[in-house]
Amino acid sequence: MPEPREGVRSGHIPGTKCVPFPEMSDGAQTLLPADELSKKFEQAGISLDGPIVLTCASGVTACILALGAL
Repeated sequence: MPEPREGVRSGHIPGTKCVPFPEMSDGAQTLLPADELSKKFEQAGISLDGPIVLTCASGVTACILALGAL
């Protein structure tokens, strides 16, 4: 996926999975229920039974994903 922000390089860490943070919320920008959040990670091939690492360019998106992974 191309980087939409000017001046920021696009890239990919080998072996990582992508879960776009907008998928964690409903149309009112409220986090989905816990069971639906778990399904989103499962569908991306991510197990929440062990440690996971969440990254993004600034840390804000990673925090939203971390909250969804709780």
